[in-house]
Amino acid sequence: MLPCHANRVFVLKIYKVTTALKAYLLLLGCSILTSQVAFSQGFLETESEFDNQEQHLSVSLVSDSKTVVPGQSFWLAVRLEMKDGWHVYWENPGGAGAKPEIEWNLPEGFTAGAVQWPVPDRHVLQGLTNYVYEGVVHLMVEILPPAEIQNSPVELKAIVEWTVCSDEKCTFGDGEVSIVLPVGQDAEVEESVASAFKETRSRWPISSSRLTAKALHDGKSLLLDFKLEQEQPSVKAIKTSSKLSLKTLLLAFLGGAVLNLMPCVFPVIGLKIMGFVTQAGEDRRNIILHGLVYTLGVLVSFWILATILILLRQGGEELGWGFQLQDPRFVFGLATLLLVFALNLSGLFEFGTSFMGAGSKLTAKSGLGGSFFSGTFATVMSTPCAAPFLAPALGAALVLPMVSSLLVFTSMALGLALPYLALSFFPKLLETLPKPGSWMETFKQFMAFPLYGTIMFLLWTLAGQVGEWKLLTILLMMVIVALSCWIYGHWPRKRLAKVVSVFLLVSAATWALPDAPYSNPIRVDWKDAYFYSKLPLVDPSGSQTIIHSQNGGTILQLPLSEYFSEELEDANGRLEGVLHLVEKRTTAPKVRDFTLDIPLKAVSSDRLDKFLKNAKNSLGSNLKDTQNGLPWQSWSAETVQRYLDDGNPVFVDFTARWCATCQVNKRVALSSGRMVARFAELGVIPLKADWTKKGPVIARALSEHGRAAVPFNVIYLPDGGEPIVLPEVLTEGIVLNALAKAEQRMAKLTQPQSP
Repeated sequence: MLPCHANRVFVLKIYKVTTALKAYLLLLGCSILTSQVAFSQGFLETESEFDNQEQHLSVSLVSDSKTVVPGQSFWLAVRLEMKDGWHVYWENPGGAGAKPEIEWNLPEGFTAGAVQWPVPDRHVLQGLTNYVYEGVVHLMVEILPPAEIQNSPVELKAIVEWTVCSDEKCTFGDGEVSIVLPVGQDAEVEESVASAFKETRSRWPISSSRLTAKALHDGKSLLLDFKLEQEQPSVKAIKTSSKLSLKTLLLAFLGGAVLNLMPCVFPVIGLKIMGFVTQAGEDRRNIILHGLVYTLGVLVSFWILATILILLRQGGEELGWGFQLQDPRFVFGLATLLLVFALNLSGLFEFGTSFMGAGSKLTAKSGLGGSFFSGTFATVMSTPCAAPFLAPALGAALVLPMVSSLLVFTSMALGLALPYLALSFFPKLLETLPKPGSWMETFKQFMAFPLYGTIMFLLWTLAGQVGEWKLLTILLMMVIVALSCWIYGHWPRKRLAKVVSVFLLVSAATWALPDAPYSNPIRVDWKDAYFYSKLPLVDPSGSQTIIHSQNGGTILQLPLSEYFSEELEDANGRLEGVLHLVEKRTTAPKVRDFTLDIPLKAVSSDRLDKFLKNAKNSLGSNLKDTQNGLPWQSWSAETVQRYLDDGNPVFVDFTARWCATCQVNKRVALSSGRMVARFAELGVIPLKADWTKKGPVIARALSEHGRAAVPFNVIYLPDGGEPIVLPEVLTEGIVLNALAKAEQRMAKLTQPQSP
């Protein structure tokens, strides 16, 4: 049986009339109900019981100032202290209830400002959501006394009317509260009250220029589109007064030199040194020129990377050395290039021995170009590696002024170029190298294996940046790249071989190219985002759905109240309220509350649908081929039950990597932006029961449903009824139909029960 909270006919618009009328209507409503049926959960207390209110609520008037200074404002507060299990209401009570009313009776010349309402809590009872305060709340008001006060002390009074409720019953009350303060020339602080006021102010919503928002409605739905600009460090904050030291330059040089021994760089340097063997009999000036051009390639590449890194950091980006490896497209391109290079070293095909600038068959100009390219390539290959001495030098480089920072990177580049440069200027060192022979081919093929290892590392990096399907696509593309190289090296008709191999290489790379990096949109930036409307324009008991748009902003889809059209007239074309945001962090989530007072624009349904569709499409395009399409969590029976107890539907995908049908289902039916938005709209929690490795727990769960194989997809609902079982082969339509059935059953849970 429903308590009085559910009698919305009598209480939804109570805030607009006097408290006496509120009491009358609620009492009348409960009287009608109690005449028909006995309440199983409670009743509304009658006037005869008002004399027992003290056990539910105490009211007093407090000030953080011990004295009143003429012409100097101070703060008063109506202090409401509720018994455990009881609550009073915010200025918009929500689904039912009435806010406290304060009528001031102040000495002549005193004026009172508006009540400052702390952000309330949400109290849900049988599907009805109210905005309440529990425990102790201070409704603070700024008081401005006149410049001259004739009498001292002064008495400030207020008549307070309230509704206080528990989950079983409600009661009403009113009374006069007062406080007497002496008049003085210096303000004295009441520490205990000031401390309470400070805590209350921390719960006030704030106004921020960093928050921009707009609101659209078509009379059926309301969209709140907002964006909170994050605080960015300024250019001055990044610059520092630290001075460039000789020690920093030395560490950078040593770190660059040690990079030559890293597996990322060693194959490139090794092949360049091998090139000296073939140049041993050439003119010394030509050898020195090759060394200088190689060094120039290293320097130019370091300068470009360093400049980009410094400028991005000064723009507020949190980047470090190797930042380009955070872009899956770069990692993909580098892995592909290295595969071609490694296959060349393994002898699968030949570009000519000048591929790394080591050959002598090409012209001098081509050879110098190869040396410059080798320097560039060595720089790119060095970015995934971290060598001893390098960390402190890089740390200093990223906080020094730009010129000093470039000097540190220049020192690092010279260290990287040191081996080649030393051999160029000291040809006698070449005498220590073996003479040309068959060992060179063996050495070249051996150098392919460090590259294969680097490719594996890059693919492992990609596995953390792209989804399973995209990773599989990239691996298949690698096979096609190897096939194109084999065609290039082994087909007898060389011209046709070139055309076919280039076509395969370009087609495969285009097919497998990852999407641009993005901030994961389905990873909700806000653990909680909720809008408290000051007027009952929004149904407090409806679901407020978070949708992330492409530009980094957030769209909050709000349910309209039954009386939206009527309340819209009082709103004067404005949407006013509090936007409550809780950052999604693993520890210590930060709560942010912002005041909103923005135009509420009426648009056609077509335009609103188009706006929402574009937002969802942009979400879908960002989610394309990423592992974060749906925010999958690991399955366990306890996790399922926990979410069901919280009132969430749960979608469980029993799957395995080796199950081809499972992977097709995920790709075809569970990865689109439309599906992501639908899951978010209904609050469905997706859980993945991964049976890739043999285990009895999942096998037992499958057997409970009469299954012994995957795929198996099922939707559990908190109504305790039978779960919705989906077929083995899924399409997007099948899943959407199942979600529609789940929505219908969820709707029944929130419908008022008949008496």
